[in-house]
Amino acid sequence: MTGKSLLFIGIATYLISLIIQTPLRQVLAWIEPLPEQIKVYSVEGTIFSAQAELIQKNKLRLEHVSWKFRPEMLFTGRLAGDLTFENSDQTRGVAQINYPIFGSPHLTNTRIRFPVQAIESLLLPMPINLNGWISIELNYLAWLNNHLDIAGDTRLENIVFSGSTPPAPFGDFLIIWETLPPANNDAPIIRGNITDQGGPLQLNAQINLDNSGAWKLSGTIVPRPAIPSQISQMLIFLGQPDSQGKYSISWNGRLPNISELLNI
Repeated sequence: MTGKSLLFIGIATYLISLIIQTPLRQVLAWIEPLPEQIKVYSVEGTIFSAQAELIQKNKLRLEHVSWKFRPEMLFTGRLAGDLTFENSDQTRGVAQINYPIFGSPHLTNTRIRFPVQAIESLLLPMPINLNGWISIELNYLAWLNNHLDIAGDTRLENIVFSGSTPPAPFGDFLIIWETLPPANNDAPIIRGNITDQGGPLQLNAQINLDNSGAWKLSGTIVPRPAIPSQISQMLIFLGQPDSQGKYSISWNGRLPNISELLNI
């Protein structure tokens, strides 16, 4: 290795070290104003490793946020770092943020867990006093050409109806997500295949979510022999079962899409 090469490596190493050790608060001051409606509070640390008490963008709110740069990912042609947060409502999560030199920003190894009450009104036509947890595990998540690209699963764990005495357990459910290729000139559809994990209700359903946030859930429910009476009574709202004891379900609604959530 020549002297010039060593000099270049030395200068490059020094500059990279200087950048990653720059206080993040100073970097934020350099780029002010921040993008519209992004608010960052109580920042400490450097580009390499930092913490913030709160990061907020419209309805999206992350508390007790930590960031750690992953320099080894530079050898794969991307900037990357690990982000963690823990909100006061018990929502917590971790994700790896990736900025490829060639390609689109995306998240990998995303894990988010929160109480079902946080989004009960979004999941069901009407609130029914549910307790439990939702765990989201995504291998890949990106916002590409104004639509989501997603791969992973969601688990509804220890779902319990607390509006009865005693509370009635619904059990656990699994949703496996995939992004379907667009038909004609339409945007891709996100599809979730839903199955129960051995609770009192045998559920086989499918939910489709389009780019506007509109969703449609359809499938069948079959009560198992050991179903609690409180849950059995709820099935009358689904109409009459068929000759095999299956109840058909078909619900639809609309979630805030990513553009509305972040106002982008």
